[in-house]
Amino acid sequence: VVDEVDEGVVAMLAAMGFGENGCRRACLAAGNNVEAASEWIFAHMEDPDFNDPPTVMHATAEAEAALFTGSSEKAMEVGRSP
Repeated sequence: VVDEVDEGVVAMLAAMGFGENGCRRACLAAGNNVEAASEWIFAHMEDPDFNDPPTVMHATAEAEAALFTGSSEKAMEVGRSP
């Protein structure tokens, strides 16, 4: 998990047809790694908040794990929105 997105990675993902906010959220969750961000997108693209603007917060390891498993409830317990 990172605090800032790599605009180049966002552009690559957006070029695949995904919404920019979803791409930004994926970059934040996946540490700006294109492959990991793509996996995050496919795991979360049906989430109702997928294209909501990302919220940048420092995540604990538990929150990071919750993001990748799609556990919104667990992520909220540790103070981070998925």
